[in-house]
Amino acid sequence: LLPDATLADGAAELESDGAEMGVLAGAVLDALTRAPIPGAEIVFEFEGGAITERSGKDGGFLLSAEAPGFYRLARLEAPGYVPYAPQWGQSPVVYRATERTRLRGVELFLSPEMLYTGRVEEGGEPVAGAELQVIPRNGAASMDAKRWSTDDRGKARLPAPEWSTIRAIASDGREGSALVDFKVAARKEVTIEL
Repeated sequence: LLPDATLADGAAELESDGAEMGVLAGAVLDALTRAPIPGAEIVFEFEGGAITERSGKDGGFLLSAEAPGFYRLARLEAPGYVPYAPQWGQSPVVYRATERTRLRGVELFLSPEMLYTGRVEEGGEPVAGAELQVIPRNGAASMDAKRWSTDDRGKARLPAPEWSTIRAIASDGREGSALVDFKVAARKEVTIEL
């Protein structure tokens, strides 16, 4: 479904029980090893507000819906992993809570951080002080997304998932971007030409 947060096909079960309101239960897992990720922060958007949960030692989480409606996965993050943070209100991962229903076995995956050296240049010369931003494959970067600045050699170290785009913006507004493809992933280096 998404490179950063994935709902596993066929793993979830919908059931009716005596719960007053809907419940969403599952686990946050490493996308490569399927190991549980403890302490992941899971933020759901509901009616313009945010509900935050944390995964337990076993990676498990439980969202008890406050009211019927749509709960959108707004952010999923854990140290050492690339965060899932689409623009607010734009996540395609949505749970519809209804009375006396429980959705169990939901699996949310995070990709381990891979550090890249980004180099920004113009005409082969380094561009110091350029701002770098990672734009995920599944959409636009959120307004509060982390940014990195290049040093005097035009370089910065930053984490990015494969198939994301690294955008560079120079202090004078000039822009450039590069795709984190197989070649970049293998070298762990990317050059962005303005």
